[in-house]
Amino acid sequence: MHFHDVPKAIPREILVGRDRIPPSQGVIPLRKVTAALSRIGYTGNLSTELFGAQYQNGNPQTVAQLYYKALQPFCGREKP
Repeated sequence: MHFHDVPKAIPREILVGRDRIPPSQGVIPLRKVTAALSRIGYTGNLSTELFGAQYQNGNPQTVAQLYYKALQPFCGREKP
């Protein structure tokens, strides 16, 4: 599963790839997406891709930490 988010400030009609931002920092209901995937039994990988110059040209360690923290809420398993 490829995971990213989009900012609210950019209308969907003009949104392009470089506008994507780290998961949970925008308006896509990612919790609902992961809940739906869980309901159908998806247990595959979760990945993200860096879009936008601020991430592609940023300090690699800083950007990695940002994305790591952004993905953490979606990587855990709830206890029964």
